[in-house]
Amino acid sequence: MVGDVQPRQFSYLLRVWSVEQNGTEVWRASLESPQTGERTGFADLDALLAFLRQSTASAPDGRAAGASLRRRVG
Repeated sequence: MVGDVQPRQFSYLLRVWSVEQNGTEVWRASLESPQTGERTGFADLDALLAFLRQSTASAPDGRAAGASLRRRVG
């Protein structure tokens, strides 16, 4: 194998639930790392998807950028 490139993967426990906010249903989400137990909450599904996009974007050195969980609840 050229360069011995390791496949990248991330594992999370995903929780999704709805809440009522100002008479409107809003979806919330959280991700929990099974490796560390670190949990991050997301105020909406757009924030969750933005985190996943950032986590899977390649950094210049070939590693995933921003793969660690960060607090996202707003």
